[in-house]
Amino acid sequence: MALHNGFTTKALKQLQAGKPLDTEMLQELLFSHERIARRQKQLYDIYTSVDLEIQHRQFTDDVKINNKLENDFYSSIVNQCIGYLFGTGIVYDIDSDKYEVNKYKEYQNDLFRWQIVNNIADLDMETGKYQAICGVAYRVCYVADGEEFVMNLKPWEVIPFEENGVMKYALRYYKTYDAEGQEIIKVDFYDDTYVSEYIYRHGVAKNEPALKLIKKEKHLFSYCPVISFANNEDHIGDFEKVMTLVEAYNRLVSDTQNEIEEFRQAYMIFDNDAEIDKETIIAARQTGAFTLPEGSKAYFLTKDINPDFIQLQKDMLEENIYKFSQSVNMTDENFSGGTQTGESRKWKILDLENKAIVKERKFEKALREQFKILCSSWNVRGKDLKYWDIYIQFSRAIPKDLSYLADVVTKLKGIVSDRTLISLMPFVDDVDFEFEQREEELTSTYGQLYNGLADTSSQLADAPK
Repeated sequence: MALHNGFTTKALKQLQAGKPLDTEMLQELLFSHERIARRQKQLYDIYTSVDLEIQHRQFTDDVKINNKLENDFYSSIVNQCIGYLFGTGIVYDIDSDKYEVNKYKEYQNDLFRWQIVNNIADLDMETGKYQAICGVAYRVCYVADGEEFVMNLKPWEVIPFEENGVMKYALRYYKTYDAEGQEIIKVDFYDDTYVSEYIYRHGVAKNEPALKLIKKEKHLFSYCPVISFANNEDHIGDFEKVMTLVEAYNRLVSDTQNEIEEFRQAYMIFDNDAEIDKETIIAARQTGAFTLPEGSKAYFLTKDINPDFIQLQKDMLEENIYKFSQSVNMTDENFSGGTQTGESRKWKILDLENKAIVKERKFEKALREQFKILCSSWNVRGKDLKYWDIYIQFSRAIPKDLSYLADVVTKLKGIVSDRTLISLMPFVDDVDFEFEQREEELTSTYGQLYNGLADTSSQLADAPK
C-alpha cells in the first residue's frame, strides 16, 4: 500500500484500526504535510505575483537604482494551456444506447441541470488552473438540500491518502477565527462514510483538548468524496521547471532598466578652469546654458551599453522559458508571421499539445472518479445511471484555417463520405443536423428545378403547332 502526499504510516495504521483522529495524529499529519503545503502555496503566490524572487532583491548600496520589474511569464504559461484545453468547455453527455429513450432524456436533463447549478464550465477551468500551478488540484462532493454539489479545495489545505489512484482518506484544514476573534484551525476529515468536523486550537491549557470534535455525519456517498486532479504523475506545476530562467530574465530586464536610468542621470564633466557650484547648476537647469571660462569645455560622461548582447541574452532566455515549459510564444515571428499557415502552426504547438494530452488524461481519470462518487448518491435516489455511461469530451480552443480546410474538403470530395467532410468543419456543432439541412436544401433545389422544367415542357406542349 503506497503512501502519497501526507499520511504517515503511523497515522494510517491508527485510521485502519478504526481509531478516530486525535491531537497527536493531527499534529503529525500537519507536520509531515508542511513542506508540500509551503511549496504549493508559494507556487500559487508566484503565479499571482505576490512572491517573486525579484521583489526581494536588495543592493548593498542604497543609493543605487534598484528596479524590480516583473515579467509575467508564470501566468502566461498557465493561462495559455488552460485556455487551450478548457476554453471551449468539456462536453458531458450520456450514452443513449444504454438507456431507453425517456430515461435517457431524463438523465440527460438531470446531468444538464447539475452542470448549470454547479457552474461546471467555470469550475473545470479553475480546477485546471490549480492543477497547472500547484501540480495537483482537489475537489470535494457534498449534498445540500437534496442536491449533489462539487467544490474546489485549495491544494495546500488538503492532505490526501490514495490507494491505486482512489482516495481512501482525506483531511482538509484551514485557518479561521472563532466568535471571540481567536485564530483556530478548522479540520474536516473524510473517509468512505463520514465527514468529521473538528476545531484545533494552539496553546490551550493542559487540561483542555487541543482538538475538539464538532460534528460527525454521513456524507451520503459510498466513497471518500474528495477527488485528486493530478497535473502529471510527479505533481509538478507547469512553470516549476523554468522558475530560474524567469528569475534570470527579470534580473536582466531590471538591470538593463537600472543602467538606462543611471545613464539618464549622467555625469557632466567640466575641465580646465571651469568651476561649477550648486547655484550654477540650478541656473543651468532653468536657462539650459552654462557660462564657461575661455578654453574650458563641458561634456557628458557616457556609458557604453551593448544593446545587441542584451537583446541576444533576453531572446535566449525567453526562448528557453517557452520551450522548457512546453508553451508557445505567440509574439514570435516564426509562429505569428504572415507567411505561417494553420497547419504549420499546428506543428509549432506540438509541445503544448503533448502537455495538454497529459493533463486531459489525468483530468478525465479524476472526472470518472467524481462521477462514480456522484452516481453512488444518485443511485440511492432511484436513478440507475452508471458512471461509465457518462460521456466526457475535451476539445481545443484554437483558431482554424478555414481556407485550408475548404481546400482539403474539395480535394477529398468523392473519396470520403459527405458526412465525414461536414464533420471537418469547426463551425458545425451537430453533423447530423447539418447533413439533414443540406439534404433538404438539395431536395428543395432539385424540386424547384424539376418543377421549372415540367412547366416549360407543359407550355411547349400547349403551344399552337
